Amino acid sequence: MRNITPTRHPHNRFGIIAAGLLALALVTFATTGCGGDQRRAATPSSGVPQVKLDVAALEAWLAIVARMERGEDVPDASYQKLFDLPAYSLPGKDPRIFSPSILKKCTEYNYRRSVGDTADIVEPRRTDVVANCDYLRRRADEAADFANVLADDQYRSRVWELARLWVGESRLPGSLTIHAMVGPTSIGFQAPDHVILDAGLALAAGKEQAARMTASRLYAELAAPPGPQPPAASSGREALRQTLRLVHHGAVIAWIAGGADLQFDGRHAHLGAPRKDHRTTQERAAGLLKYSFRMLDGMLDPGHEDLLQSNGKSVDDLLRSRWGYETLGFAMAEVIAAKGGDEALLGMAGDTAAFLNAYQSACGTDAVMPPFPPQLLEQLIELLRAP
Repeated sequence: MRNITPTRHPHNRFGIIAAGLLALALVTFATTGCGGDQRRAATPSSGVPQVKLDVAALEAWLAIVARMERGEDVPDASYQKLFDLPAYSLPGKDPRIFSPSILKKCTEYNYRRSVGDTADIVEPRRTDVVANCDYLRRRADEAADFANVLADDQYRSRVWELARLWVGESRLPGSLTIHAMVGPTSIGFQAPDHVILDAGLALAAGKEQAARMTASRLYAELAAPPGPQPPAASSGREALRQTLRLVHHGAVIAWIAGGADLQFDGRHAHLGAPRKDHRTTQERAAGLLKYSFRMLDGMLDPGHEDLLQSNGKSVDDLLRSRWGYETLGFAMAEVIAAKGGDEALLGMAGDTAAFLNAYQSACGTDAVMPPFPPQLLEQLIELLRAP
């Protein structure tokens, strides 16, 4: 993995979804429309006309913090004005998850803690947002120069390059606007052409990792398998079929982002926190896969349609509750890429049966990741290829 922090600050590894991606992954902003004034969107260089970077919300938040540090009061109206900007004006967003009042509480608590004055203030529940505010406040100069620190042209070029490669130009909008903001450590997508990028996440990740995570978010949204999620599937058979497709989808999401374990600046108290689970990705994924084999045992045998109908959603239950789609998918992609590189993964885009076959062929006898039982693999391939 790449070292993305200064040598004097040790980096830490943190799970992609737990970190707030893709949340890449990865916690995202579920939205239905975008309003607000977009005149502050940065003018793109001639080299990247398809991608714009809007830093208005980040600048407005930094201005609020600067007023606090000068000893000035900040009225509620300043936060509401901030939330009227495009990065925050998301009508589909649940205010219980993130709202002007939450950002206000976290920003004020962080500032008062920095000057040792928290005696009469309750610590906010959103410790992730507090940590983000602290990280950006301490890196205020770099945050104020966000576009240059992120190497604006390089970042935007890299996002578009990766998106064209993995998502495909036919599925991409003609242009994208990336709005830098302060809040949960996440990257969100708002159809048809807006990305919501947390500035703390981007700075803690570094420009290359931030670009990969942004492209990963685009893939997650724009290249998702058609059809309902497994819990809403019309049958156990269709639920299992969709579960397999989502493992493949999760593999590419994690692969584009740079791995199932990302590296962040250790100075960020939330993103840079040490991992509690020290197993490798493949060790974690192997446990999920072996357990899946036991769950699927006999389910696809002839004459057991009732078993498939009643238990077809069980593997989704296992993976969804443990961030398992990206963990298992990435580990399988890693096995495939060890033999065929990125080209092997690109060559089977949308073909989950080919993905499973490639994984099986690439498995070694001494590998951490187990191969599929041959009969089960045949049954799964048949399931995927059935009309």
